[in-house]
Formats: sequence, C-alpha cells, structure tokens
Amino acid sequence: MLTGTPSRTHDRRINFRVSVHTCRHSRVSAAKITERFGSFNARVWAQCRFGALSVGILCAIHVAGSTPSEAQTWPVDAAPCPTDLPDRMSCVPGGVFIRGSDNGPENVRPAEKVWVSTFLMDQYEVTYGEYRECVKNKKCPEAKPQYIDYDHPKQPMTGVNWFDAKAYCEAMGKRLPTEAEWEKAARTDDGRTYPWGEESATCDRAVIMDKAGKGCGNKKRGKNPEKGKPWAVGSKPVGPYGLFDMAGNSWEWVEDWYSESYAACGKSCQGVDPKGPCDGAEKCPGHHEKLVRGGSWYWPGNYATTFYRRPHFPANHPFHHFGFRCAKTPNNN
Repeated sequence: MLTGTPSRTHDRRINFRVSVHTCRHSRVSAAKITERFGSFNARVWAQCRFGALSVGILCAIHVAGSTPSEAQTWPVDAAPCPTDLPDRMSCVPGGVFIRGSDNGPENVRPAEKVWVSTFLMDQYEVTYGEYRECVKNKKCPEAKPQYIDYDHPKQPMTGVNWFDAKAYCEAMGKRLPTEAEWEKAARTDDGRTYPWGEESATCDRAVIMDKAGKGCGNKKRGKNPEKGKPWAVGSKPVGPYGLFDMAGNSWEWVEDWYSESYAACGKSCQGVDPKGPCDGAEKCPGHHEKLVRGGSWYWPGNYATTFYRRPHFPANHPFHHFGFRCAKTPNNN
C-alpha cells in the first residue's frame, strides 16, 4: 500500500511517499497504481518492487493537467557539518526546506520544497571595519556609506553594490550565498515567517523601522523625521544556526538573478541546490536585476520576513541600507 494521501496544490503537484518495505511486500498491482495515479507512478511502483528505489527517497510527481512527467528525488543524506569551522562562520546543515510563501506577493510564490547542500555562512553581516581593511589591502573596490555616522567599524558595511559584495567575499576565499541558501539559513526547515518564529518583527527582535515610522536606531538629522540607522552587528538576539541580523539592520545581496516568481523561473529555481535564472551564469539574457534579502533598519518589519524578495540592479551604489554577508562551501561537500 502507499503511505500518505496524494494532494493537489496550487501548482498542480502530487506528492506521495514510497515506503520501500511496504511496496516490496504489498499485493497492490501496477494496474491499481495506474488507475489512481497514472502510468508514471506505476513505473515507480514497479521499480520499487524490484529494488530500484532507495530507502527514504521522496517521489514528487509533477503534473501538467492530469499527465505526470518526471519525478523529483532528493539526496538521501547531506554532508555533515565540519568540526573545524572558520572564525565567525556557522554551519547550515543541508536538506529539504520550504522556500517561498503562498501568502506573500507574487514573486515569492509558490511555496515549494527545495534541497540545499550543507554550507557555511557568516554569523554577522560584513562590517564597515572589515570592508575598509580589504580596501586598504587593495583586494576590494572602494566603497563607503553615504553618511559619516554609518562608518563605525562594527556597523554593517552599507552603500555597496552587488559587484562590491561579490569581490569582498571572493577576496576572503568565500562567495555570496545563493538565494536558496540564504532563505534556508533564515527560516530553517520548518517554513517560519521570521528567523525567530511567527511573532511580528519589533525593535526588540530586529533593527527595523517601527510602526510609527521611526527607526530603532533613533537617529535624527536636522529637521528630518527620526528614521534610524544601522546598529552594530549582533546587537539583537541570535537566530537559527548562530546567525545574527538575518532580519533587519541591512538588506543583504545574494548571488542569484531575479525572477518575477519561482514559478516563472522554472527548473532553475527547483530541486537540488537551485541557483536561479540561467543557473547563476555571469550573464543571463532577459534578467537585469539581482536580489537583496532580509529587510533593513530603513524598512518596516513586514519586509524582514524570511521569504521577502527585493530586486535591484547590481551596479547601483546609492542605497545606505544595502549590505551583505558571505557563504562558503565546506571542503567535505
């Protein structure tokens, strides 16, 4: 017998789990499977009966109308986290997680399971002090925040474009995280709305603009309204995997090109280690924007969710609330 009941979702996907022990010892015939699930699933069932499927594989049957196509299978195991981690980096264990949301704007839909391999992520956003040291050593392009009171060594480095962020990470022997990696690091494998759970974003939890339109940083410039500013990294409670400021403080550049929705992106945004449109190629015809994630001190808390996506042109400098953090593939992957 099959374990689980097939369910049709918004993108017309049918998912079911194959229990290897059960299917190998069941009297359910391929004809019965064909009657209920279609011929493709009958082939899956036959493969299972003859030992071609491995324990624990999730068979996701994609349908267009009522005709199934190819199955999505996940790796059985993710590489373990290394025991010797680089300074100020955490390990995010690989596996399946829920990316996107059916309750958000169109560009975060559909909510869907994807797999990311084990990776390392900076515990903090890259600071102004760290970036200036890289410039001093002639390894990074010149960049600086727009305002002089944003240049404390422990504040997140802001006012950087995507190319600046990428150059810094590569100079450190790292890379920008993919969008899927960033989201897994922020929301874990349970689909939470914020890094801390479902409770709304407040100034106790993140450096954001509060409901009154004032910033948690309480910085006022002349006659301008009190809009706030970035705080020193790590000022708010730690989130999943030992990561700080995955909500608020500064928006964070990620590697991927922007797509109008995950559905529009198609296979490049699905499956195992998705890299976005053009699979992360340096040039991507028809795509001109990259992405920042996580919200900032200048934006309200509803933009600091784990799934909110903001597109922006990679070469633009002007924003005083765009920063980044780096990722790294462990040697045992």
